[in-house]
Amino acid sequence: MHNNRSEFALRGPVVGRKQWLFAGSTGGAEAAATMFSLVGSCMLQGIDPWTYLADVLTRLGDHPVNRVHELCLLYT
Repeated sequence: MHNNRSEFALRGPVVGRKQWLFAGSTGGAEAAATMFSLVGSCMLQGIDPWTYLADVLTRLGDHPVNRVHELCLLYT
């Protein structure tokens, strides 16, 4: 058994550790964690994170709040 996939997933945060040491505020750290989770989830699902974010962010302004969950369903 090997853990190449999990080690590769951790490579980004480890390489950028010094840059992200100081997030500036608690809110900044929470925003960074949210983005890392979103991008990591996209990658695990085989979705290009940049394409997903560009699409979702352009739709978000006109999308009804009670139907936000539909934005996730577009890519599953």
